[in-house]
Amino acid sequence: MSAATEPVEGTEEKKDSIDTMLDSTREQFLTQMEQLRPSHEAFLKLQQIVDNFDSIASGAPVKARRTRSASGDRAPRGSRSDEFLAIVQSAGEDGITVSDAATQMDGINDNYLYRLAKKLVDDGVLRKEEKRYYIAGL
Repeated sequence: MSAATEPVEGTEEKKDSIDTMLDSTREQFLTQMEQLRPSHEAFLKLQQIVDNFDSIASGAPVKARRTRSASGDRAPRGSRSDEFLAIVQSAGEDGITVSDAATQMDGINDNYLYRLAKKLVDDGVLRKEEKRYYIAGL
């Protein structure tokens, strides 16, 4: 073998040493991330609580904070239902149509709201008279 094709003495050992160091460092970071996860989750919950206090103090309605979940960028389950129920409740004895409620709800399609209203009627939470919805029991 010529000198140009011969492996440099110790090169494989250095590469193995670097790989071992990188693997060890990566594992340390993963361990630290897992240790910090509960603190981060607690921080997010506290931030939402403080935001709710700020909204209450300013008189603005409290809205659910949209967070990125494992399933993607979606609002928390039930938030549209809760928002619709609050609008129906605020309409009181006059009731409200789906169309009117949809205009009060930011970025919601009437068709989705009709489907949601039907489920709430079927579940006994709302009642429907002609085109208006009321809280069941009012």
